[in-house]
Amino acid sequence: MSDLLVPSYGIEQKPSFDPVNSDELLDSFEERLAIAEYDGHQSPQQAQRIAYLDAFIAVLVTLPYEDMEGDWLSSRITAAEHWLLDQGIMQPK
Repeated sequence: MSDLLVPSYGIEQKPSFDPVNSDELLDSFEERLAIAEYDGHQSPQQAQRIAYLDAFIAVLVTLPYEDMEGDWLSSRITAAEHWLLDQGIMQPK
């Protein structure tokens, strides 16, 4: 078992841990958004999707595999979505 794993939590619960530094994640999200839009010549909507996906993956990979019952992948995806919402990062349309 890796020492990098963080405690898991149930889907109904709020995360009791910080899977990544939220300030660092928000800064990275804003930077990725700007890079995608300006340097990458993406539309604002596409840049938002790219930045969200990067943030989502950053959170998803920090969640542990242990203690996931049933469909572990869906549980991890839902937990990552909840954590991002708690940070004020909403999935773009």
